[in-house]
Order: sequence, then structure tokens, then C-alpha cells
Amino acid sequence: MEKEKYTVLELMGEFDYPPEILVKPKVWNKTIVNEKGKTQRLAMDLLADLVYWHKPAKGNATNPKGKKKFHGAKYQKTIAEWADEFNEGVHTIRRAIRFLDNDLHVIKRSTENVKGKNGRISSNVLYIEIDVRVLLELTYPSGVPAELTKLFNRSSMLSDENKREKKLRADKIVYMDSGIAE
Repeated sequence: MEKEKYTVLELMGEFDYPPEILVKPKVWNKTIVNEKGKTQRLAMDLLADLVYWHKPAKGNATNPKGKKKFHGAKYQKTIAEWADEFNEGVHTIRRAIRFLDNDLHVIKRSTENVKGKNGRISSNVLYIEIDVRVLLELTYPSGVPAELTKLFNRSSMLSDENKREKKLRADKIVYMDSGIAE
């Protein structure tokens, strides 16, 4: 029996959270905190922005699931764009993004070299994807509601796949660093 595969956008389309999450749920004040227990407001704002962009636009008769709000497979925005949007410094935005990725594990960052329409190559373009399972845990710390349990389980499968891919990439890097040719 083959496992079903889900994309983050499909899972986010089913994540029927209350509308105030687009602003920020109050529970994030207690769940998005650093190691000293201090609320990370900028990280909350960035996460709310990411949730908004990952939530598909309302569906219609021709496309009942709705359509994504960004181009490409993953959401892409530069640190400088966020710095302008939130009126913060580039280093402050980077710190908040690292906190969301490395400490909370609610997002996954990746960088790629992208060839534009004009043939010009942009290096290290930042792509961000939400880990729906961790988002549910942050939003419902006392336990995911029964109506979202199925979504939680499916997002766990997606998270496990991504962890395996990351581990394979990490093993490959270690393998290459050891001087052994593939």
C-alpha cells in the first residue's frame, strides 16, 4: 500500500483555522517564545504573513480547493522585502527567520539559484515553506481539536518525508566532505 503524498498548499487549504489567525492568535504569545520565555513579536508577525500567503484563495465552481497566492512551488520573498514591509533591519528579520526555522521548526528555509526570464541567474534565492504540524501545535498547545486530527496526521506524514530528505542531503554533504567520491 502506497502512502498518499500531500503538498503544504493542500494541507493549508484544509487547515480551517479561525480568521483571527491572519492577525495572530493570542495563544502565540505563549507559544512563540525564546529560551528565556520572552514573546518573539517579529517572529509572530512573519509567521502570520507566511500563514496568509500559504492559505489558498477561496475556491470557486471551477477550482473548489482554491488557488495559491504565490508563483512557483514554494513561497519566495527576500529578506529586504520583509525588512521594508515590517520596518525592521535586515539582520533583525534574518534573526526572526532563523528563530522560526532553527528553534521552533515551524518553517523550512531553502535557497536555490534561479534563472530568470531574461537568462540572468539569481543566486541563493530564499524559499520558505510552513510545517503545518508544528503550526497546529503552536496554535493549539493543549491539543489539536478533533476536527483537525486528520489534518494533523497527514501533515505529520509530510513532515516525516521532509526530515528524510534533509537527512539524505546531510549524509551526502558529510560523504562529500570526507573526500570519498560518489
